[in-house]
Amino acid sequence: MDGQKQDVVVDAATGETKDKQKRRVWWRIVLWSLLGLFVLLLLCLSAVVIWLGPIVERYVEKHDKELVGRRMSMDNLSIKLFDGSVAVDNVVVYEADDADEFVRLGRAEVDIALGDIFDSHIHITRVALSTPTVAVHQDAESFNFDDMMVFITEEYLDDVEEDVDDEASEWVVSIENISIDGAVVDYYDSVIDKQWLLSELNVATPVVLLDGGNTHVTVATTINQQGSLAAAIDVDLASLDFKVEGAVENFDISETLNYITPYANVSKVEGLTAVECLVEGNIEDIMAMTISGRLHVDNLLIEDGRGEKVFSAELLEATPQAVNIADDSYTLNTLIIDGYASRFVLNGDGSTNFSDFIYSDPEVSIETTAESLGDDMYDVKERVTLTTEDSVAPLRNVRLYIDTLKLSHGDFYFADHTMHEPFEYRLRDIAIDSRNFNFMGTNIISVRA
Repeated sequence: MDGQKQDVVVDAATGETKDKQKRRVWWRIVLWSLLGLFVLLLLCLSAVVIWLGPIVERYVEKHDKELVGRRMSMDNLSIKLFDGSVAVDNVVVYEADDADEFVRLGRAEVDIALGDIFDSHIHITRVALSTPTVAVHQDAESFNFDDMMVFITEEYLDDVEEDVDDEASEWVVSIENISIDGAVVDYYDSVIDKQWLLSELNVATPVVLLDGGNTHVTVATTINQQGSLAAAIDVDLASLDFKVEGAVENFDISETLNYITPYANVSKVEGLTAVECLVEGNIEDIMAMTISGRLHVDNLLIEDGRGEKVFSAELLEATPQAVNIADDSYTLNTLIIDGYASRFVLNGDGSTNFSDFIYSDPEVSIETTAESLGDDMYDVKERVTLTTEDSVAPLRNVRLYIDTLKLSHGDFYFADHTMHEPFEYRLRDIAIDSRNFNFMGTNIISVRA
């Protein structure tokens, strides 16, 4: 009302009005309530973060066959949302029988740059796999992981549609600092009864470029607990062009016997090999790759099905300059064979010791002409024809060039049992030299025995 006065109550101690004190108390209540709510949310979020790993772990193990088509187990799954990191121990993927192990992973760690997700960029900054083991089995028609590949394809890939028009929805994926340490791969081929064991397998790459560019990978492993392999691989994942620089040491050739016996009547193959190579090509046309480097073999031995020697050499060394199997082109800087031995036996029925060496039972005919050049030098020309059950195939397309051909300390045994009186002789200390050797050309060859 006009002209009336209101009484204002003032606190003598603080000098503040009662209304102002009430407002201050109300703000304190609100502030402490918000602070308490924030602490409660923080505690709940911490609990979620702490228990997220075990929750996901139990979910994956419970729904493993729905996720990957195989039984799985794991330990100590840790998910740190704020750090963008995931770690897990003892991951096991079982075989289809739910009992035998297909893959075991000692530990896996993955780091992700979460901030890049807002820029449509899945940026994996580190992948570290420790002591994984893989058991691969192959039979005539399948591998032991085919069912899982079919499941993943049908479950996740068949419904994926590529939207090439909507560029705004495209995501960029990059993976950096991949390392695999102490891996073991156990591969068994039941068709030829052959097992390969790659142990202490270490693989590393600084970055994987999915959209093209040079992806560099280093690999090192031990082969069947004896030979060693080290390689540097460069591959463009867009064009599939590749280059491999590698070296193999102390590899036992006898490991290849089961791959030879389906095609040749061989009972023994021996020798220790060292290889240095540079291989370049494209994955889509693998046979057109070009190979160069060095091959060294000590104590090479090949025996036929009867246990008789086909060929042996104390040392074989070749330095390919350019080998291309698709083009039937073989260019070697040097081919050196020392301490070699072979034999040729012509049996009474017209067969030879090589007649059943190749299962397709080919017949080899050689037409030779020789023209004297004087001074004990001859121009020798040969036409080699290989006759099989299917066709007659002259070796016209093979291009073999050897800059320096040198065979020394050879031993050759020849026997002809078709004659009334069997005839045999042996050449010893055979030395053969040639420069610029051309398999289908004119050559000058020096032979001493």
